[in-house]
Amino acid sequence: MLRFFGKHALFMVVTLAAVSFIVFCMNEFSPGDVARKELGAYATQEQVELLNKKLGLDRPVLVRYVEYVGKLLSGDLGYSQRYKVPVSDIIFDRLKNTIFLAAISFSLIVPLSMLLGVVAGMREGSL
Repeated sequence: MLRFFGKHALFMVVTLAAVSFIVFCMNEFSPGDVARKELGAYATQEQVELLNKKLGLDRPVLVRYVEYVGKLLSGDLGYSQRYKVPVSDIIFDRLKNTIFLAAISFSLIVPLSMLLGVVAGMREGSL
């Protein structure tokens, strides 16, 4: 039994790593320059290159991915360029509403599914 769970846990970790790398690369190779989008159309090439260097976009993709995974495993989710706050603050702010919605859904779905299961069990062989 332990071997079964170990094997599936290993497959899960490999799958998560592969999917995260694919998503990271898709984001990396999407059209457009991040620095140019942030600075706007009237920024000089020197300003764009300086922001690329500041953000670390001038380094190889694999190096940035390994750094990203290391920071992710240590709990550092980074800084949002859009909202200008740490990403963890954004996630935890929205997590309260998500948990509230999940609790309401759970409190409605569980009794309803139990009721429908009992009714289906009482009428065996019917639709």
